[in-house]
Amino acid sequence: MTRVAATSMLLFAIAGCGAAPPAGPAVAAPAGSPTVAARPVTTTTPPPLAPVANGLPIGKGDFGTPGPTLLRGLDEQGRWMALCQARKDTDGDGKVEIYFGHHGDFFGDAMEQFLVLGGGEGTPIDYLVAQSEDGRWVAVIRGGELQLVDTTTGGYSVMAGADLKADGRPGMRHRAAVFAGNQLVFVRTADKANDRLVVLDLATQKEKELPVTGRAWRMAPESARRLAVYTVGLGDEFPSLHTTLARGECLGQPMSYGTYGQSGPVPTQRFVDLTTGTETTSSDTAIAIGDELVHTPASGGIFIDSDPIAPRTCRAMIMAVLENPARVVAQCTEGKRRKIWLFGRELATELETVKGDGFYSDHTSMLEAGTGVVCDAGLFCINVQTNERIDLQGGVATYVFGNWIYVVHATTSSRKFEVIDIASGKRTKLETTDSRRAAGKFVLDSDWNLIDLEQGKVIGNFGKLPDERVIALNPQGQLLLAAAEGQGPYQWKSL
Repeated sequence: MTRVAATSMLLFAIAGCGAAPPAGPAVAAPAGSPTVAARPVTTTTPPPLAPVANGLPIGKGDFGTPGPTLLRGLDEQGRWMALCQARKDTDGDGKVEIYFGHHGDFFGDAMEQFLVLGGGEGTPIDYLVAQSEDGRWVAVIRGGELQLVDTTTGGYSVMAGADLKADGRPGMRHRAAVFAGNQLVFVRTADKANDRLVVLDLATQKEKELPVTGRAWRMAPESARRLAVYTVGLGDEFPSLHTTLARGECLGQPMSYGTYGQSGPVPTQRFVDLTTGTETTSSDTAIAIGDELVHTPASGGIFIDSDPIAPRTCRAMIMAVLENPARVVAQCTEGKRRKIWLFGRELATELETVKGDGFYSDHTSMLEAGTGVVCDAGLFCINVQTNERIDLQGGVATYVFGNWIYVVHATTSSRKFEVIDIASGKRTKLETTDSRRAAGKFVLDSDWNLIDLEQGKVIGNFGKLPDERVIALNPQGQLLLAAAEGQGPYQWKSL
């Protein structure tokens, strides 16, 4: 697996002014090298999913009802959506409408959140907590319960004893649960005792409990097996971020916001093996790659577990991590020089010298990695299988999926596009334009052409659509359209 390094560790980096949601503090960890502690594992079998007849309704047709609408979450296969909608005139002015503030807050009628299965009005929920990677399962808080919903049947089960305390973290989902591979993980809290992670197998519906040191604040899956858990001391409050970004489930896109530090305890980062219950901590900044930890000591260098892969002279910023074998794409600062390297055990390949001193010259943005490709800000790409740099011939990668790269060659007078298949080496020139959206193997260009990267060609045109109606493109090549700007219902449109 290839993963851009916006992982659990970087998930909590404080943002400045901008449109991306802010998060939290630098993470503390116990002193010393990575330490491992084995924990007891307890296995139980919870009640089965509720019968379909007693489950959530599955409707048909468009998603939601007419009126002000915000998308909260969706299944890319089109099975469900979570929508925030204003459906009633709650302010008594004789109409149903909302207005957005500068920091994403809204005014006007009350917005409620609904989980819509299949289509129709849906079911009111309090929080959309998490969704499984395949989109089938959804964790929601409804009526004071954490519920696991099978969106294909509407059946659900209640996660007994789940910790439902919210931390009010702006821009982030509720902390109650996450999915890791085919497992749901949530927290049970015991009075004056360490928290327990509950790992529910989605296939067997069996659960096991894993103790974790302290009070679990937030969780982030590193892989199907390993979970990063951020803990505070027993009896401590959760960290609080000071920001102008609005809080709540139903928020608009902020035009700007600021962050002004954080109060409360500094969380400790722990890595928990969901199979064995083993807990690993590190005093350094750490990112998990499979069963191994990449860490960057304050004294310099990069290590995979205890093995050095970059010299101490490298003041490293990790940009991406690659599995099988474990490798790291990193920017090293040595004095005034900054270079980008690919490091691994017995591997050190210089990829790029960073030019310029300004913010915009920094190579800090990695394209979401494909199966076989990882790209740095589109300026260079690496073949994950061979560790070789891919020749873009002066072009810039704008999107990566699988073994395919969508590349633009721009001059002052023209913009030309091509698809590179790194598996075959084939380069296909296209008469297309800049991309509006991309998902899976599809790219939608500014002329509403749908490009299939696998086939290396345009497969159709959606016709001119108002930009404000287009909400998303899914991996099946369908567009999600609003009835009008900011208005429901939503519907999927195919070619």
